[in-house]
Amino acid sequence: MPTLSLHLFGAFSATLGDQPVDHFGSIKNHALLIYLVAEKGHAQRRERLFTLLWPGMPERSARHNLRQALYSLGQLFPDLSAGGEDAPTPLLLADRQTVQLNSDASVRSDLQDFDELLGWTRSHAHPSLTDCQVCISGLEQAAELYQGEFLPSWDAEWVF
Repeated sequence: MPTLSLHLFGAFSATLGDQPVDHFGSIKNHALLIYLVAEKGHAQRRERLFTLLWPGMPERSARHNLRQALYSLGQLFPDLSAGGEDAPTPLLLADRQTVQLNSDASVRSDLQDFDELLGWTRSHAHPSLTDCQVCISGLEQAAELYQGEFLPSWDAEWVF
């Protein structure tokens, strides 16, 4: 299965393999996916998610909307296997309390790549950053990834 790639700096774009992904079922599904990708590796409490995405809505309705969004995303991306695996790899892992992006799913984002490059540069042992060509190269790659603000056209509080 191809990789789901998300471009979050500057103008948003998504591809599955080399095919553009133009719709996510709803703007809330879209927002949920982006939030979980931005928080990759960290389980999110369901209450946090439905409060962010459906603020002010009665809890029962917000919980229902979150369940529907999770189901929709699962239907849109049923298998994001990294390759060669017999069992399908779901996009999301969810239980009664939490939801998170499946770390085994083949999902990439420019935000994730940017963070990894900066983290690697911070942890790399060198006497001087200005003399370390490997780190300079990593920082140049990070700068190339940064094509503008994080989701500049989005007006959601959690984006800020």
